[in-house]
Amino acid sequence: MKLGNIADFGVTEIRTTPSEKMGWSFTSSGMRTAFVQGNIEGGVGEATLQIECENKESLFIRSAKSVVEQIDNLQSIADALQTVEKWKSHWKLIREVRRVQDGLVLVSNSGGGTIQLTGGLKEIQGLDQVGIKAGTGIRISGNTSDRYSGVNGSLVLGLVRIIKNPLFGDSARDFLGAKGSEARYRIEEIVPRLGLEDDPEEPA
Repeated sequence: MKLGNIADFGVTEIRTTPSEKMGWSFTSSGMRTAFVQGNIEGGVGEATLQIECENKESLFIRSAKSVVEQIDNLQSIADALQTVEKWKSHWKLIREVRRVQDGLVLVSNSGGGTIQLTGGLKEIQGLDQVGIKAGTGIRISGNTSDRYSGVNGSLVLGLVRIIKNPLFGDSARDFLGAKGSEARYRIEEIVPRLGLEDDPEEPA
């Protein structure tokens, strides 16, 4: 995956606003969870959270603290980039980033698989509120292809493409002026994806 910076194209004014910190839970469609208590005495003991995965690569995420930072002036950035001759429509711009603290990320290996999280009662019960810290006593077993415990940092990226209208060249831009910006390009939203893996390289 190749990375770049829009500052290389003369676009330097970027305004962003972070959200407040909050807990974040995400479970893919088709995933079912069941809480199973083990030997519990006086509120102390082990418990298991069982996760049934209907589809391959189902995703289960829990985080204690999550912040979303989003570009506020996307329209003005798009206005500037659509005048750059070297800008390619298949390139992606990161519009928002979700950063997590004490995150837990599980990816199922196959459809019909099961994942178990086993640990202290309070740890298992608190997954939705506090996520999972690195070095915790929670044990992960079952059908997982990837597991990330105690994740701290950028996790999910919200991407857009700024696609120029090939019918409009410099003369058309001069003629239309600012009023025609919506006709000269479009902003295409891309489904947010995990930032833990590289995006496949696209053809030029």
